[in-house]
Amino acid sequence: MSEINGSTGDAASRIVRATLHGRNRASPKTIGAHRRGVSMSTDEPVSRGGTDTALSPLETVVGALCGCTSVTFE
Repeated sequence: MSEINGSTGDAASRIVRATLHGRNRASPKTIGAHRRGVSMSTDEPVSRGGTDTALSPLETVVGALCGCTSVTFE
């Protein structure tokens, strides 16, 4: 038994598994569907061959890091 955040139980019982399905049809735009039915798209600017209809992959990663940081230090 281990203790994390004041709770006890084995580590396997606290593991959350998720599957992300993505679709990319030979273009810079990718559409992914999360397990809760929430969808997320990434796209590149027109100058890089995309259609500029969504955040770029780098903007998505930076946004995710900012979100994690703000939740961690709030």
